[in-house]
Amino acid sequence: MLNRIKASVCSGKRVFIVVPQIEGREEETSVLDIYDKYCSLFPNKVSLIHGKVSEDDKEASTLAFKTGLCPILVATSVIEVGIDVKNADLMVIYSPSHFSLSSLHQLRGRVGRDGTPSECILLSSLEDDDEKLKILMETDDGFKVAEEDLRLRGPGDIAGVRQSGLPEFAFANIIDDFKIFEIARDDATIILKNKMLSENLEIIELAKEKALISTLS
Repeated sequence: MLNRIKASVCSGKRVFIVVPQIEGREEETSVLDIYDKYCSLFPNKVSLIHGKVSEDDKEASTLAFKTGLCPILVATSVIEVGIDVKNADLMVIYSPSHFSLSSLHQLRGRVGRDGTPSECILLSSLEDDDEKLKILMETDDGFKVAEEDLRLRGPGDIAGVRQSGLPEFAFANIIDDFKIFEIARDDATIILKNKMLSENLEIIELAKEKALISTLS
């Protein structure tokens, strides 16, 4: 892997090194530890970005990365969106099982943006048989990834604070019956856009009553 990184650096490309946490207790999950490691391997060629870095330092690190002053960027998933470096051709992700499937898909989309061949290397332990990683290797279809991510994590509460896990519907499964939810959403949108029609007013009032009964119970 180090030879692959050296090849990118020598050819004027950029390399992302992504780590799940700022200070991780597990091996190879701390962005600070990995940053120190790469600084020793590639002196004066590595910059750092994570959630606790000041905006000024973040801008300086991003500029150094873009210009090639520091062609290797060690970062947490804060670089998932917002950093567009077209000549980045390699990403190395440590402990990928710590990331959601959608995050991994977004991250790998940071490389190869100029249309040239690129690689995303997932560094996972041998005993880590993670279904997410298998899905990621089998498809680059964003819709398929989002669907599988929903299946694996669950959508959480639609009108609550839970961000993952399956909601408790009495007669429907949001994964298996997803198409039904889409149709219901579209129907509701049409009803609300034409809410002054008498038949729609009746439906809206009935929905309010059902919601009130559900809340009181």
